[in-house]
Amino acid sequence: MKTKWRDVITDDKERLVFETLEDPQWDFRTISGIANSIDLSEEEVATTLSKFPNLVHKSIIPDVSGDDLYRLAERESSAWEMKKAIKTFITKST
Repeated sequence: MKTKWRDVITDDKERLVFETLEDPQWDFRTISGIANSIDLSEEEVATTLSKFPNLVHKSIIPDVSGDDLYRLAERESSAWEMKKAIKTFITKST
């Protein structure tokens, strides 16, 4: 069973980061996207994400600009991520 972030995160700023990741409008978010949404620095967001690696999933596929993408670990993997991973694997192995 996956740990729920709401059971672990108590700091207000850290909660903002996780609430942003929980937004159903987005499957994945970049650090800059999260930071801009909640008016925190990218460093603060990155520190929070790295502090709780068991609560966050980093996509193996970056966004179109090459930035890392993150989602809550408790969310299911998206079909988009699976398709991109397969395509990447196939194109790099041929």
